Amino acid sequence: MAYAASMCGIRALTAMKHVGMNVAMDPLMTSGYTGAYGGFVIVTADDPNCHSSQNEQANRYVGLHAYIPVFEPYNPQEAKEMVKYAFDFSENFRTPVILRTTTRISHVRGVVTLGSIRKGKVKGEFLKEPSRWVVIPQNARRLRVEMLKR
Repeated sequence: MAYAASMCGIRALTAMKHVGMNVAMDPLMTSGYTGAYGGFVIVTADDPNCHSSQNEQANRYVGLHAYIPVFEPYNPQEAKEMVKYAFDFSENFRTPVILRTTTRISHVRGVVTLGSIRKGKVKGEFLKEPSRWVVIPQNARRLRVEMLKR
């Protein structure tokens, strides 16, 4: 749903644990090719040392594999600021962005200065572009070149 919102020019964020990224892999890989109109931020919480998961996984490598930029905050304040930056980055380069957190960042406490909140679009418009959104091999080959340029 977040990807669809971005396709319509609306900022969208989706969040999942690292193993959820495995479930989302098919549309995730395609989103790297097709890009994003509205900012598209994917928050993934990796679990080094298996504190609360069945395996360890480093989704920064998923970003490399999918040609999707990965940002990784150091503390709660940086995480908050990085979300804003990730949305702007996503919109400027028309690409999805992964914000990778870890168990430590997701469970830590810290002071966060809120600041102003930008009002987002509620209604978007889907532009029919079959050569972009229908990722058949002919389109995918061209989209891959465009993705690498971004």
